[in-house]
Amino acid sequence: MGSKRSSIVEGVAYFFALTTLHKMHATRDAIEAALMTANCGRVIGSGTSLSDEGTYSIEFETYNPEAARGSIERVCSRKRIGNYEVVHD
Repeated sequence: MGSKRSSIVEGVAYFFALTTLHKMHATRDAIEAALMTANCGRVIGSGTSLSDEGTYSIEFETYNPEAARGSIERVCSRKRIGNYEVVHD
């Protein structure tokens, strides 16, 4: 029997209104935990934008982009974060 391998998709979640460093790290940790719990991906990096200091991004990789998007949306809903965008390659 042959095994079916899924390809890894990289994505970025952009947050436009995280005001404190603590909130940025807490959001990253919550998203990392959600992706690992759902067994659909992992966080590979995070940081602020060089061109716009108000934008915080979290890079992740996943085998299932829709499950990863759902996990991130649930975290944002729970933390009452409304100004964000999730993009996949």
